Amino acid sequence: MDENILEKVGTRLGNIDDLPEELKKQIPEFALEGLDEQVYIVLKDDLDGVASLSEVMIALYHHFKIFNKSRAEITDAIYRLIRKKMVKGIKGRKAIYALMSLDTDSVQQSDIVADEENIKTFNQELTK
Repeated sequence: MDENILEKVGTRLGNIDDLPEELKKQIPEFALEGLDEQVYIVLKDDLDGVASLSEVMIALYHHFKIFNKSRAEITDAIYRLIRKKMVKGIKGRKAIYALMSLDTDSVQQSDIVADEENIKTFNQELTK
């Protein structure tokens, strides 16, 4: 058997966004639980597939009432999603993440800046 064929095993899974949730849960590479699943859900359902780390933290609170997780714990969850090829970092942007299925070329720079301004305003309101 050709060695190159064996190297391909497990690397041809591709985009899973269109798979039913029941099937995803049966595939170990994509099975999510706990914080990883919650981060994926808020990215997909609440944040249009792209968000900053701060937006993810706020969405986790609004959606799941999670407030006791540190930035490091949430970042770790995002990196696990990156390793599973479910999420990617936006090139040239620090702490901005997107679902793999999202065409990040269509994300306007002005949209990201506007979101960052909204976060600053939100944070200022919290400190009042």
